[in-house]
Amino acid sequence: VISDSQNRTLVAGALVGQGRVVAFGHLGYLNFSEHAGKADTGTLYSNATSWAAGTTDRSITVVTSESSARDWLQAEGYTDVRLESAWYEHLEDADLVIAPVWARSANDTAFLTEATKIVDYVNGGGALVTGGLGWRSVQLGFDLPTEPGNVVMREFGLSWSSGFLP
Repeated sequence: VISDSQNRTLVAGALVGQGRVVAFGHLGYLNFSEHAGKADTGTLYSNATSWAAGTTDRSITVVTSESSARDWLQAEGYTDVRLESAWYEHLEDADLVIAPVWARSANDTAFLTEATKIVDYVNGGGALVTGGLGWRSVQLGFDLPTEPGNVVMREFGLSWSSGFLP
């Protein structure tokens, strides 16, 4: 766990079944290209992806929904990075997934349908780097404890809160 000076969690990691999860406390942290050059954030991204994947091998298959993460990973020497908006449909191809785990709306049936597969993927040895916005889910009208992304994250021993980082 990485916290700020007021003990608010910024990043948390978890061992889950045979897999690993790294969760950033804001979706913006998945914008690797924008933030990697600030302070030692690039090192944080390198460590987070390597720890989650359980390897420093840059030939692993990475599936991401984030073009910024793809661009940064490729610049860092990763050779098989796939940009997929429906990333949850490509779990079987992935050694590492970098994507937000949260439903965009109560009608986000694709995510709701795939949530179990995400949990199974990580439990079975998959690697996930994600970010979330609990406060945004509240704004969208979700009951935070039952918001589908939070249901998934609780399976990993983590959850999004309604607070926010400054």
